[in-house]
Amino acid sequence: QVIHARKLFSVKRLISSHKSFNCANSFSSIEIKIRPSPFSNFIAKDAEGQFLGRELLTTVCKLLSNDIFGVKKYLNWGASNMIYHVRDSYYKQDYINVVTDYCDRLNLRKPIVNYVTILCDELLMNALYDAPRNDEGEEKFSSLPRTERIMLKPSESARLELACDGDHLAVSVSDPFGGLSRKIVMDYLSRCFKPYGSKLGPNEKGGAGLGIYMSFNAVNKFIINVDPHIRTELIGIIDLNLSVKEFKYLNKSFHFFTKNTLARQFCLHNPMRDDF
Repeated sequence: QVIHARKLFSVKRLISSHKSFNCANSFSSIEIKIRPSPFSNFIAKDAEGQFLGRELLTTVCKLLSNDIFGVKKYLNWGASNMIYHVRDSYYKQDYINVVTDYCDRLNLRKPIVNYVTILCDELLMNALYDAPRNDEGEEKFSSLPRTERIMLKPSESARLELACDGDHLAVSVSDPFGGLSRKIVMDYLSRCFKPYGSKLGPNEKGGAGLGIYMSFNAVNKFIINVDPHIRTELIGIIDLNLSVKEFKYLNKSFHFFTKNTLARQFCLHNPMRDDF
């Protein structure tokens, strides 16, 4: 598929117009700027200060094609993967152990394994407790203590995918509810990154919001794909070539994709627009 050069340049400007964020003040300022707009893709520069071409191309292709789901879009060809379906919260730790065992076989550094453990725990907790909805669209288990055992129906199962191409490790957890919205994610993250005061109100539950925040901090790239009322996929990607110091201090990429967004309409129908 051939993309007009001006269109691609415009999208690059759009995606990279703000620096990516990894601190309270940076995220708060970006969040305020992007709230009125439909754009939710921020690509961080690498250790050499360059944008990664693959991530930029993947972002543009997802916006144009509306094919937003899947971890392998972010990995090199030939990446291996494992898929598990999780229904019972009692066995959550067993699945996390499978992931950490895989990391140990890859001889990953202990701090990286700890980040992967946090990521898996938070993503599975979200899929098991926060995502499920009843027929009226109301949350089923979000108010329950996370120590209380729940059993999902087969059609409600969370899907855990682990993939690696030798350079990147990707963890994906998806649910069949599609209840996460861009506004909810931005509200959660902006409040969690606030430098002062209470991050959540006294009557608000912190589960999903803090889980998204902790997941974001545990990875180099955090991607959320949503088909409303159909499916939500949360992906965390860790660059295995970074030192622990680089992993901690480099900016992070963030992407929120949803089916039939205004961003896609912009790319398809307004390639020459310069007023953003």
